[in-house]
Amino acid sequence: MKTVKLKTANLMILKKIKILNVFVIGLMVLFILVIFSNIYLFEISDYRKTLKLSYHKVVFGQYTPYLHLFFSVLVFVASFYIQRGLALILKDNLFNIESANKFRTASYILFVSGALGLIFDSVLFWKSQGITGYGYMGQDILILFIGIIINIVADVIVNGNSLKTENDLTI
Repeated sequence: MKTVKLKTANLMILKKIKILNVFVIGLMVLFILVIFSNIYLFEISDYRKTLKLSYHKVVFGQYTPYLHLFFSVLVFVASFYIQRGLALILKDNLFNIESANKFRTASYILFVSGALGLIFDSVLFWKSQGITGYGYMGQDILILFIGIIINIVADVIVNGNSLKTENDLTI
């Protein structure tokens, strides 16, 4: 009876991980759209001419939109690692070291992206006297926290793997 409940619980967890995997893939598609739309705005459209007029007011000048784009690319790469980790869980099992390594890599990328983004947006906020950058600082803090949470998930997976291995050896 106990093993039936465990198998049912594992199936529910795997179902939720499948949903999360689809959600992450959707986010990756959105990031690709955002990246290409930003490239279009900053390089091809007439909006670029309007931006050039305001570059002297921003501390990073003409590189400001490219720095924002860089942070978006970092988050996209991290979401790619998260998706690969979820796919490994669905393929093998919940507690495998490879997925934990993917999650840990994603957490480091998110942490770096959030920290650098927070510094970047704080400088923008400070230099623009509160006009720009404030809205992005909340995003940067959220990305930092998500990076920390994913690192904790990776640790839980590693600990679960060691407990599973120990349990398999005792039987």
